[in-house]
Amino acid sequence: EEGAAQLATALQTNSTLMTLNLYLNQIGEAGTLQLAQALQANSSLTCLDIGFNNIGAAGVSHLAAAALPFNSSLTELGLGSNGIEETGALQLAQALQANCSLASLDVKTNDLGEA
Repeated sequence: EEGAAQLATALQTNSTLMTLNLYLNQIGEAGTLQLAQALQANSSLTCLDIGFNNIGAAGVSHLAAAALPFNSSLTELGLGSNGIEETGALQLAQALQANCSLASLDVKTNDLGEA
């Protein structure tokens, strides 16, 4: 999570990075909160993969509240294998209603419940 915090700090002022792949890095819920807050200020990142990081519904809640409604540059978001479950899926769905830029969302292997 400390590494995620350092990256989040850098993302707040970075204006050139377009893709960040943090797949399988154990960033957890706290790291997701810091990344979500950084995404409010970042306008260059278009692709973020934080799959397989055990962020759970709480981590998705941070993204849904702090990042997705405000960030307009992110077009691809990878959240696969994070234990999001139905609660997180509902929060994500609500946030997507306010997001106009996301074109690709990966939520595979998250036990989102029945359709």
